[in-house]
Amino acid sequence: QYHWQRSFSALGKAGDNAWSESFFAIMKKELIYQIQFKDINDLRAQVFAYIETFYNRVRVQARLDYLAPVAWLSLYDQASQKVA
Repeated sequence: QYHWQRSFSALGKAGDNAWSESFFAIMKKELIYQIQFKDINDLRAQVFAYIETFYNRVRVQARLDYLAPVAWLSLYDQASQKVA
């Protein structure tokens, strides 16, 4: 349905992890290094809030035509339904 493919890259090839490495680098710059956390529960809550309320819904990304991921997925779903 989603046309996903497994990664078949050779062991030690960083290309497969590029998207996750990029995400974690951005999160560290925009959140982790900016806040003094009270404890592990505060850290977890802040990371969850960052991902769910900012990164996925507000933060625009060049690779998604300068849309936030949720907005891009909405347009993608609409386009997919028109084709079907």
